[in-house]
Amino acid sequence: MKNSRWRYIEDDGSSASFGPAADEYITRKLHLSPYSHIVRLYTYKGPSVIVGRNQDIESEVNLTCCTKLGIDINRRPTGGGAIVMGEGQLGIAIAGPVNDQSPLLASKTVFGPFTKGIIVALGLLGIKSEFRPKNDIHVKGRKIAGLASCTFDGHPAGLYHASILADMDTDLMLRLLKKPGRKDGSITTVSSELGRYVSTHELRECVKRGFEKALNAELIPAPLNKEELAEIRELEERKYKSRDWVYHGKEHSTRDYHTQYAVPGIR
Repeated sequence: MKNSRWRYIEDDGSSASFGPAADEYITRKLHLSPYSHIVRLYTYKGPSVIVGRNQDIESEVNLTCCTKLGIDINRRPTGGGAIVMGEGQLGIAIAGPVNDQSPLLASKTVFGPFTKGIIVALGLLGIKSEFRPKNDIHVKGRKIAGLASCTFDGHPAGLYHASILADMDTDLMLRLLKKPGRKDGSITTVSSELGRYVSTHELRECVKRGFEKALNAELIPAPLNKEELAEIRELEERKYKSRDWVYHGKEHSTRDYHTQYAVPGIR
């Protein structure tokens, strides 16, 4: 993997349905790519509620409040708990091969190399963090990022997910989620750790550099082209705008390496 070329995609303002559709698409198409891995760093437009692959949406989300506030809801292919994503949260999606030669997404090692990239990125901002099994990154005992991964049946690649809070609207989160987690200071954000506002743009630049430094990879900017966007929108319409998927998770099967998507502010 040393000095390997990774495709780098930046997206801002993803909708609740486009975000997970794009992540699934780049994973399924990795085997056709000239790049060894694909990295997508993105934000959602406005607040969106994204539930885990196996969650009961009515038990986790205040649907009445979401409807009243015009908050979109969707379901990601990785497991774990409900999260609120928006302009202040950076989504990370990495598509990587799953085989004996590149075991980065093997179940026992999935978080090691990629988590190192996030830890290095936070270090570039002056934040010392550490990995806490099985799927958290902590700063002084408080969670700042959460991790998850899955594979899609019949495809030789896996999807690695992470979410880092640059900032967070705690009051809104408590209104939108029925089980938002503890309110005892067990979570933190990049902005609160540094005592200043940190934009997702600034955080994203550090994450990009962190992956390049930690994994000896060259991230080559290559935005999604028109053909890819059209195929993502087809997947979005067919699956991620389907009520069966959003409310019941009914579609083709995926296999979660880790069922908890331990995002700060949730659990």
